[in-house]
Formats: sequence, structure tokens, C-alpha cells
Amino acid sequence: MRTGVCGVCAEVLILQSIKVLYVNKQKNKKLYFKKINLN
Repeated sequence: MRTGVCGVCAEVLILQSIKVLYVNKQKNKKLYFKKINLN
């Protein structure tokens, strides 16, 4: 049972970290395009 719960927790943590990375990527893209537009 414990391993099953840990597996679920690990999946949730992985999903959250992927979400955070994705959000940061989107932010960086916006900043990148802003810089290009300024030049």
C-alpha cells in the first residue's frame, strides 16, 4: 500500500513540476518576444 501511495504522490509532484516549468516557459516566451519587438 505504501508504495502505491508514494507512487501517486510522485506522479502529482512530477505533474506539478511540469506545470511550473511550462508556465515559466510561457513567461519567458512573452519576455523574449517583447525584447524582439523592442529591437
